[in-house]
Amino acid sequence: MDNRLKLIHNKASHSSGIACEGCPTPCCPTGNKEGTYMLLLPKEREYMKEVGCSFEGSVETFTASNGVVLEFVENCPWLKDGWMCTIYQHRPLDCRTFPRIVTLDKAQLRFGEVPERCPSVGDLRQEHYEGVRAAWKLWFETTNPPIEWFEAVEELDKQKNI
Repeated sequence: MDNRLKLIHNKASHSSGIACEGCPTPCCPTGNKEGTYMLLLPKEREYMKEVGCSFEGSVETFTASNGVVLEFVENCPWLKDGWMCTIYQHRPLDCRTFPRIVTLDKAQLRFGEVPERCPSVGDLRQEHYEGVRAAWKLWFETTNPPIEWFEAVEELDKQKNI
């Protein structure tokens, strides 16, 4: 098991403080909301398989113009009725940190939110924000992803109209 990914996932496990059950906003990538997808970090799919998550052919790939290949899930196979996640303890970092998002600007991590996808974004706990920052910062520092990786993510976002 990739202990680095486990540590990163644990850092982002602080409760957000919001109640998702019964929320009418489909924030998860279910295929019925244009532009939603769940990005998988390099080696994250292998890590999730090791902890028992089945992907059932749901992973798609995107090759950016710079040659970087990204893995993502557009139609989440782990949601049950009521938008509840069946792999909550093992969900990817992209899901753990939602509705907070991370981008790279001049080699600096920048954090933002997507309030249009989460009506309760204003109710997020400070601990959640700090956990999100710590998780992404640790991932960035330990994997040292090339700038091309972030450029590929931006290109995928544009293609998905995000």
